[in-house]
Parts: sequence; structure tokens; C-alpha cells
Amino acid sequence: MRPPLPASPLPPQGTPQGPPRPRIFRAFGVGAVDAAAYAAQGLAAPPALPCVEASVAHVAACLAGAAGLTDAPFGGRPVGPWVTHTFVAELFSAAAARLRALGGGLFVAYFCGHGLRRWHPAALDETVEALCLHDGLFDDLALSRSLAEFSASDDVVLLVDACYAAGLAALDRAAAPKAAAAVLLLGAASEVGATRCEGELSVFAGALGRALRSPPQTYAALAEALHADVALRNESVELVALSEAGARLLEAPAFA
Repeated sequence: MRPPLPASPLPPQGTPQGPPRPRIFRAFGVGAVDAAAYAAQGLAAPPALPCVEASVAHVAACLAGAAGLTDAPFGGRPVGPWVTHTFVAELFSAAAARLRALGGGLFVAYFCGHGLRRWHPAALDETVEALCLHDGLFDDLALSRSLAEFSASDDVVLLVDACYAAGLAALDRAAAPKAAAAVLLLGAASEVGATRCEGELSVFAGALGRALRSPPQTYAALAEALHADVALRNESVELVALSEAGARLLEAPAFA
């Protein structure tokens, strides 16, 4: 793992009227999947990604230094065969329950791994996008169900370091529940785009670390900093709202 990048911390969170609001952060990823489990579902197993473990550690260290976000202890180990469909669903549930008990707050999740795009008859554009977990796919419908557990007093920011990441915003199936929380997705690639490893890190993780050296004050500014990074010149980083309330986060203080 690379040492954490030097960072200029963001301004202290909270106001003179009260303490900082609760914030929960979790970084996780899948470098190699269970080929037998994928085959049983009629899926071809994607190749191993050698940069996942280092990318997860790198992003966690950079967000800790720049924004004071500490990786939450619940939810199991963050990389490898532990990152299953159950792991991710329970992670979101635990975060939502904790924020509900605390009266609301911020949940930030970073995922590094493969993304998949495939045909689905129930989708308006006849395709769905999914994250490739160890035991199978976590698609946009599963994501919408997890996001629906958060309340209107919560903000949820998803940093998705995977191919087709922005396609997770296309929650266009009738069965998809609507999220009350403000949800924002910063994806390493568009709905039809790809991303890659470059050395020991993904190109997105490396660029995110560089952007956080002088932390942008808003999520929109963070996206612009990533667009300007020469290492991402062939990528298509996108910042999209995943809920009606998500649009208000575009110009909100980043990770506050």
C-alpha cells in the first residue's frame, strides 16, 4: 500500500449550535470472483483485477486524511471473498440503521471492482448495470432496495470505481423503490464506459487521491478536478443524482 497522500483537511464539520453530524464511511472491493458461483447463474466470470486491494486501502487513507472519514468497523472484511451480495446488503442496512438511531447523517461508500452491463427485459432501455461481487451481481434494483432503507435526513454518496458505473443511476424498473435520502453517485465510468488498473492502483483511485491533496469544497468541484486529471483523459467520470433529493448535493460541501 502506498503511504497516505499529504492532505489539507477540510474545514471542521458542524456548527457552533451543535456537534458535527454523524458520518459513516466504508471502502470495499472485489478483485477476484467465485467462477463456479457465476457459472451457476449463467454468467462468465470476469478476470481478476490486481489493483483492487491497494485501491481500497489508498482511497480509505486519502479520505481519512482529507475529510476525516474513518472506515467503519462493521460489515466484515473490506476486500476479497467476504464481499458478497449479503455483505453489501447488510452493510447498507447497518449504516442506515445507525444513522436512523442518530437522527440522520452521511454515509459514504467506495467500491472497486468489475462492473457489468447486460440485457434485461424489465428495464426501459433493456439493459441493467451491476457490480460484480464475489458470489454474483449486485444490480441497480438491489442497489435501489438498499438505498430505500435510508431516511430523508440522510445523505448517501457512492464512489463507484467500476466499468459502467454511472449506469447504476438508471433505476428505471417499476419494481425499483424510491430513495427518500439525498443520493449522489460519482462513477469512474459512464453507462457505456470502462475504467482500468494502472500499476498498483486503479486510475480512478489514483486521481481521487490527487484531487484530495487540496480537497475540493463541493462534489461538483471534485468531479471537475477528476475531469481535469490527465490520467483520466480516456475515462468518462460522471457525477449523477440517484434520488430526487440528490441534486441538492451537487453543490453541497464535500463529505460534510
